[in-house]
Amino acid sequence: MGNFEEVGPLDSNLKPRNSTWLRMADLLFVDNPVGTGYNYVEDLNANLFLKKDEVAAIDLTALLKELFNKKN
Repeated sequence: MGNFEEVGPLDSNLKPRNSTWLRMADLLFVDNPVGTGYNYVEDLNANLFLKKDEVAAIDLTALLKELFNKKN
């Protein structure tokens, strides 16, 4: 909800916002780890839920490395 209430290009009524962080920077929202926020898994027995912050940090770092090293 923060995207609509605070930082996104549109407000909660989907109207363009007069000021947005997107004018100064790119934004990336990551719902991490699995099972928090709006993300979910269909197979609850798949052992995809993380139990340690260190594992979540490693996963997020791997994602960011892939994004920044991706060639268009």
